[in-house]
Amino acid sequence: MCGFKPPWHCKDQEHRKDLVPMRILQTLLSFVLIAALSTEAEAQPSFNDAVMGYAYVNPAGSLQFDHLYQREGTDVVSLHPLTGVHTVQFHQVVPQGSFVPMASWAGSSTRGCTIRGYGFGLTPEFTTHRWATIHCFDENGNSLNVWHQVMLVDEGSANGNNTKLAFTDSQEALPSGNFLDLSNGSTHNPGGGSTTLTRLGTGQYHVTFNDLGAVMTHGATVQVIPYSVTEPRACRVDDWTLQFAGSNNARVRIHCRGLSGSGLVDSRFVVLLTSTEPSSSTAASAAFPGQSTAATTWTPVSGPDVHNPHGDVEMRWDPGPSGGSHQVRFQWPSDSEGGVVFASPVFESLHNCINSSPHRPSTESADYIYVNVVCLNNDGESSTSSFNLLLTEVSSQPLPDHIFSDRFEP
Repeated sequence: MCGFKPPWHCKDQEHRKDLVPMRILQTLLSFVLIAALSTEAEAQPSFNDAVMGYAYVNPAGSLQFDHLYQREGTDVVSLHPLTGVHTVQFHQVVPQGSFVPMASWAGSSTRGCTIRGYGFGLTPEFTTHRWATIHCFDENGNSLNVWHQVMLVDEGSANGNNTKLAFTDSQEALPSGNFLDLSNGSTHNPGGGSTTLTRLGTGQYHVTFNDLGAVMTHGATVQVIPYSVTEPRACRVDDWTLQFAGSNNARVRIHCRGLSGSGLVDSRFVVLLTSTEPSSSTAASAAFPGQSTAATTWTPVSGPDVHNPHGDVEMRWDPGPSGGSHQVRFQWPSDSEGGVVFASPVFESLHNCINSSPHRPSTESADYIYVNVVCLNNDGESSTSSFNLLLTEVSSQPLPDHIFSDRFEP
């Protein structure tokens, strides 16, 4: 008898013979596990891998728990020190190389929101965190508490080979000589080339990701958010291409404006190119074309810059009492969690776009996630013109000590 000893300690030869098939099975399982790990190691990083964390915050600064994600499964904290100013901290999250924030907002009286700062910090208890501060304001530039969404993204792979996104911080509004190499800043260009900023004139810029088009060949949309510590700003995408003038250089044209009537102004900004096709299963993106008269019934949207891993993308125009809005829906599993969504206008005469959180109205099909988008002309009226939309929904496994909290400072 072997008692409680492991089988390989048995003295019984007959029992050893019985173990031969088990050892063969163990060997086969080892090969299967090694192969699985190798496949995982070689898998192309997706946009999901680049999401460090996101949060949806109400006007009072409280986190909405159905719209939270933190890659490390640790604490997410909301600070609300001043009217219109919110800081979201993602505790103990470790970036894979450079990272940048992205933000969006919802509210008809909102002129917009800007990034006020982002970076690395320590709490008084010496807990590390990455943070982003958002400043929102009304038509007159007065600070305004408003719903907003914020997300931090990084390179999404330790070796920088994630071709599903590219991003950069312009670093300056007025670069010396109207040209700046951004390659050594908070930038990710998986094409391997340099990333540059060219100032064309007041508030007008080209951002070029050299060689990006060789690795990000299709399915891209562009998001932009102004970076301003004090002054209200609104930045938008004018146009973009992944192969400028037949090259592999991706180029984005961006315009920035101030308050109503102030016209173009110089502004620092953050720009994000995303390709959610084909590997991502929890992110969708779409470029919506401008229409002089938008359809009021659900109409399919398609094209190389439209991707939804779960099915259709549709839109309709709701005339509405306040001038009208776009309604967008993504076919999506009904049991999925919430997430965050970001809209950027793409048209010369547009000022900005505001968007709701992703939601499932009780009066609509539960098999779709819905997003409302209002795009504003420079005179503040609703527009049916072009915009980009990025939907991100990454769900982490709940941990026993998973903590989400709100902290407020006077």
